[in-house]
Amino acid sequence: MDRICFYLAHFRINFVGLFCPLAELERRERFVRVRAAGTTRSQIEQVHAHQIYALKVDSAIESAQEIAATIKAYHERVLWPQAFRRIRNEKIIIDYQ
Repeated sequence: MDRICFYLAHFRINFVGLFCPLAELERRERFVRVRAAGTTRSQIEQVHAHQIYALKVDSAIESAQEIAATIKAYHERVLWPQAFRRIRNEKIIIDYQ
């Protein structure tokens, strides 16, 4: 991870947290039926464990187009995101087992 952070810290990369209430995620899980039932509930905490987001959006209240516009506006406004530098400097461990 140190090597990844070293190289990627020099690029404009934003971590965007895409959130949605668990009840809505479970509704979508049942509707789409791509995953085994209960997968969403079992993974929700792990997915957002590191919480190093430059920006957080909620897909339950914003459309995909609105979220894309929000991300684009943020990326245009913030010249040098700090996520990789922060991970490297604070020795944050991200475990995606």
